[in-house]
Amino acid sequence: ISIVVGDVSGKGISASLYMSRFQGIMRSLFFNGFTNPKTILEKLNQSIFKEIDKNAFVTCIFSEFNWENKTYSCARAGHSPMLHFRPSENKFLDIVSNGIGLGLTSSSLFNKNLEIYSNNFLKDDIFVLYSDGISEAMNVEFDEFGDERLAKIIKDNYRLNSKKLANTVISSIKQFVGSSDPHDDITLAIIKIKN
Repeated sequence: ISIVVGDVSGKGISASLYMSRFQGIMRSLFFNGFTNPKTILEKLNQSIFKEIDKNAFVTCIFSEFNWENKTYSCARAGHSPMLHFRPSENKFLDIVSNGIGLGLTSSSLFNKNLEIYSNNFLKDDIFVLYSDGISEAMNVEFDEFGDERLAKIIKDNYRLNSKKLANTVISSIKQFVGSSDPHDDITLAIIKIKN
């Protein structure tokens, strides 16, 4: 199973068109048999760099889960890092994978800086992929929701199933933001390993 979360810089029609193009290229790569997160992001950058406006870029995190081997691989192109909470150890595992946003630089520099991270997963492990609309959600005092608050919610509520956990995160963001206008869109994917 592969999970991808992407975010285009800017807003409006041009951002929507870039996201549509990004999704189309991603689907094409899948249909042509590409599954390695690093390879797919490298090919995406190669295509997007030629076409995207020089003031625009796409951030992306791509994670692939191998149920047979109980492992996952993750590559990140300028996007918020994926969280991996391991309840059996009561801690978050550090996922170190660096990368530059898609469309910002040529293939040689992009490929040189893109790292892939791999690890195993265990029963009850939780993975959280999200957009910066969550961490940068602001209240009326202009305080940001932040990654630490998100991590605390995951840790405090890890016994919930993934749907209820996602609802808890969204409710917490709404409560935090209060009457403040939305700053950005919110994307959230939570994966909880059952067995």
